[in-house]
Amino acid sequence: MQTLTEHIASVIHEYRENRLFEEWLSTDTASVFAKAFNLMCTHHADKEQLFSGGKELFRIGVPPGAMLLMIEKIQSHVPVECIATLASQKHILAYAYLMEKLDFDRRNLEHLVHDSVNLFTTANHMIAIAHIRWLKQWIEARMDIRTDPEMDSQRCEVGEWIAHSIANYILDPLRRSGFIHDHKTLHAIAESTTIFFNRGEYLYALELYLDLRSFTLRLREQFHFLFLREKLELLKIDSLTGLLNRFSLIDDLQQHQGACYVVLNIRDFSKMNMLYGRGYGDEIILSVADVLQNYVPFKNIYRFYADEFAFIVNPEICPNVPAILGKIEEELERNERILTTIVFYGAYGIINDSIFDRCEYAMMSRHERRERFINADIILPEEIDRFTENLTISQKLRIAFVTDNIVPYFQPIVSATDQHVLKYEALMRVIDEKGDVLTPGSFLPVLEHMYIYPECTKMICKKVFEAFEHRKEGFSINFSISDIQNDDTRLFLFALFEKYPETASRCTVELLETQAVIDYKRVNDFFTLLKSYKVKSALDDFGAGFSNFAYVFNLNIDYIKIDGSIIQRLEDPKMALLAKTIVSMAHDLGIMTIAEFVSSPKLHEECIAVGIDLLQGYDIALPSPVID
Repeated sequence: MQTLTEHIASVIHEYRENRLFEEWLSTDTASVFAKAFNLMCTHHADKEQLFSGGKELFRIGVPPGAMLLMIEKIQSHVPVECIATLASQKHILAYAYLMEKLDFDRRNLEHLVHDSVNLFTTANHMIAIAHIRWLKQWIEARMDIRTDPEMDSQRCEVGEWIAHSIANYILDPLRRSGFIHDHKTLHAIAESTTIFFNRGEYLYALELYLDLRSFTLRLREQFHFLFLREKLELLKIDSLTGLLNRFSLIDDLQQHQGACYVVLNIRDFSKMNMLYGRGYGDEIILSVADVLQNYVPFKNIYRFYADEFAFIVNPEICPNVPAILGKIEEELERNERILTTIVFYGAYGIINDSIFDRCEYAMMSRHERRERFINADIILPEEIDRFTENLTISQKLRIAFVTDNIVPYFQPIVSATDQHVLKYEALMRVIDEKGDVLTPGSFLPVLEHMYIYPECTKMICKKVFEAFEHRKEGFSINFSISDIQNDDTRLFLFALFEKYPETASRCTVELLETQAVIDYKRVNDFFTLLKSYKVKSALDDFGAGFSNFAYVFNLNIDYIKIDGSIIQRLEDPKMALLAKTIVSMAHDLGIMTIAEFVSSPKLHEECIAVGIDLLQGYDIALPSPVID
């Protein structure tokens, strides 16, 4: 079995063999990295040495994303006895690195402020660099140089400008809404980053700070576009590729109504830029530009954003766009200068006033459509409306997260025979700014794709354990397959088990049956580990996917919750027979059964008739923020 030192060395060797991080992972820097990570996993390590290690990692040029990836890689393989040490000491290392980066960024931001003096008119200068000055002050607050900037997105300098002047500069309501959304998001990320920083969870603060910095620079670019329009009329060429840029595109679209607009994005470009360095990223951009110019006869080609290209073609070519883009990928595959496979995703459609919005939504919906190249002409107006609604929900979620308004509600689960409350299920709820309670059906599909999702899961778990610490009833929490696959979330749950061992013995972890078969081995290992903490396990919505029963029962579970679609149709003899079969098999294996969605006295009686052990639903009690 590998020692910790050998494991860290093997991870670094693997990355070097695969030419990952090769710009900085030389023999000397690899030794610095190995030393820092050995310290991070060593019990009672010298904090000063850890601090020096974090500073040194920044000074030798280790990108922040690379450091986070390496921590995650090593964290998933460290011996069990090192987990608790790693969980605390990784934040010391991250703190030293973060403070070095903040100081570096502060000096760079000073240059940005200074260099912008001659770019704007006197009237627009201060507001044009407001976000840059705001971020600089936020950084200086972390360094104890100044107090925090105004954290309220409506009361800060840009917030005041939005309230009084934005309509004069951004005429389109949808684009105006997008700018305001980005500005609010910046403040929400800053508040979350501040919370993690103040808690001493510096690794998470570093991860969020990268988003904070990215959003700040993005908003700065938008201000540049608003205030430098006249000056940039002469600068319509992308400096790296020589292609036309976004300013040319915006003008040209007006002149090509009825033509076909195509936008494509290089998948995972930011990761490649992070792993291989900016020079390699530029090489990819130049290679794509060359192929677009030389291989395909497009009318006009544009570099729209860092990793995004666009072009305008004759409308009759529109149906052939996916095939053309596939040929471009094949051509890039033959390019010896590119070490990685280049994969595009994109959208295309006939140019009209809504082409930007339709293409943007099409690209964001590519996963659910299971296509890489989406015909934006099939996008319905109601889909755009739903997309806008999801943006609103995401903003509510960020605010709720920052204000600690993501809370557990509790629904009792009773014995079918005597109605005695045996346990409670903890259910996530979100309280919005108006005090309204959002249920999972409205927010969970959005939350699952947000960066705060793992933290929300941990937040709920912590609150539930604290709520039941001094009670006697059992309780259950919901875990998803992504929670199990997330090392940090999984380790956080185990840390709660260790902190509250008696409370953990009354805990049940529920997982959807349909998710259990996605990664059977990992789920089985997870459930087995739960047993070592005396924690029970349950499969939720059992029967929804009509899975192989023997396959699922091999998971050594304690409860199955029969899916509501079966329970609500128990008057159907076939559904009643299915329920009886599930109950009989479960009882033979020593597994208790729970009926969900018991919404009426009639269903209550039907559940008892088929032999179900425990009942849960509106006929029993509604979920409540208070445990009765």
